[in-house]
Amino acid sequence: MQHVWVAPHPGHFLAFAWFIENVTSPVFMALSMAVGTVSATDRWVFVVDPAASSEVLAGAQETFRSVGRRARRRYLLARISIGFLYAWPLVLLALGLPVSAAVGGSAGAGLEAATPATIAYILAGGAAALVTSWLARRSAREVRELNIEGVVRSGVLGRNREVLRVISRTDQLGLVEQRRFLDHLWRVAMADQARSHYLEVGAEFDEDDFAALRRNIETAEAALQHWTTAVRVLS
Repeated sequence: MQHVWVAPHPGHFLAFAWFIENVTSPVFMALSMAVGTVSATDRWVFVVDPAASSEVLAGAQETFRSVGRRARRRYLLARISIGFLYAWPLVLLALGLPVSAAVGGSAGAGLEAATPATIAYILAGGAAALVTSWLARRSAREVRELNIEGVVRSGVLGRNREVLRVISRTDQLGLVEQRRFLDHLWRVAMADQARSHYLEVGAEFDEDDFAALRRNIETAEAALQHWTTAVRVLS
């Protein structure tokens, strides 16, 4: 669907890795503070205004492609580099066991012989993880803060697995169904943005105002859920 973009997200592996980094390493903690707080599990859906001009739509799509390619590449590199770093015990065993066997089964001799190479592996892997993790965090923040004219970002849609499933299969819908689906997505995204903006502006909180914003989202979500359920039944 041209008007909808599901942004790539770091995923649970990087979420776990970033948590471990932040609680065990002052270097990675400083890195996290420098980049800003980001969540590896947040998934964002961006919806272009159905009434937007073709120029706005084309510009948004180009931004989506550029940001998406960069984010996917950085997330992949971070997963690979961190995965290799976490594999250091296997490197230690792989280097130590042959030495241990050669000297008659002495585990201590094998580990001692493998330690220098393993330390070098950890230092090199740590440096690679530092760089790729920093870039991945930057991309996560770039996606979260992406601001395009005529485009609304929604975390509510990103957390709805059924909505994500339908988005991935919109090519199976007719044009009328696609337009109805887009209208529902736009209403939810707009209601989500209004609530987020209310919480971010720092104005004095009013329970009644916020309750009205919450009802708007619930109403829009209910309509969307009803539509997706009908589509699932018909399919």
